[in-house]
Amino acid sequence: MYLIGNLYNNRKQHQPALEYYQQTATLAESLGQQQNLANAQYMLGECYRNLEQKEAAISGYEQAVELYLKLGIKDWAVKALASIGSLCRSLKRYEEAIQVQEQRLGLVRELNDRVSEQSCLYSIGCIWNNRKEYQQAIEYLEQALNLAIELNDENKRANAYYMLAQCHKNLEKFKLAEDSAKSAKYLYQLIENTEWVINSQDLLHELTALTLIDETKKQYKIATGDYFIEEGIQLLKAKNTITAISMFEQGLNVYQENRNPSGQANALGNLGSVYRELRLFEKSVDCLSQAITLERENKNRVMEAFYTSSLNCRRQSSNLKTKFDFKTRKN
Repeated sequence: MYLIGNLYNNRKQHQPALEYYQQTATLAESLGQQQNLANAQYMLGECYRNLEQKEAAISGYEQAVELYLKLGIKDWAVKALASIGSLCRSLKRYEEAIQVQEQRLGLVRELNDRVSEQSCLYSIGCIWNNRKEYQQAIEYLEQALNLAIELNDENKRANAYYMLAQCHKNLEKFKLAEDSAKSAKYLYQLIENTEWVINSQDLLHELTALTLIDETKKQYKIATGDYFIEEGIQLLKAKNTITAISMFEQGLNVYQENRNPSGQANALGNLGSVYRELRLFEKSVDCLSQAITLERENKNRVMEAFYTSSLNCRRQSSNLKTKFDFKTRKN
């Protein structure tokens, strides 16, 4: 019955093939033939997949995986997991797809199957990209790229570079995206994959336009002062406090030149926060006091209240420091 099912399946007559595989599974289960049952479940998954019955396909593959793992047949478990992962991704069940591919990755590493390992890493990277978790995607795609280089597989290298370009683009890291897209195009040209040479060239055109737009926005932000504040905030996150202060001060100067009181208050507020972290309380209070005055004159009650609240916190911190210093001297 299993062989008859194979004959129908090879002819792409999936419905009659399905019926024979179901009979095979029932008989194998009654006879306790675990491997035959696993094979039948795997082929049921294949048939359901070809019939676009994705949930039934996943169920068949999952039962096959369970049986293959019990029997220690890891290579076929890997194949079934690859199909499950692909189906879950097509159903946009990304978290489940990642879990399945991680399980597959662990098995192929046990088998020392470097080709399948590269495929797993690439698939996981693509799924993270689908989830719009681009930094996570990059981590896996870079591993996939390194392994493709090790395997000397130009097609896999090209694919990894192309997806890295997409991720960097989505993170607005256009220079990195451009470098990756150029590498992808070069490799696609080597293997004469015309379709993806064109796709890579289209991506490069898009990146050129985005870079121009980004540069225009940057110049506008520099002219208005916003650029310096945004850079200062990023520098603070990177623990580069001194350079952040310089950025905030440059922003303040531009806002003053442009007579932008809200911008000035924003820059002063950020400076006040930084100075507090540095325990320079007098500077912190001075900056926040100026910010309050500016927002009061601008009749922005919300931000005036915000800076007033921040100022009160700074003064409390300053008083505590003074009391502590006094007690220290007294002792």
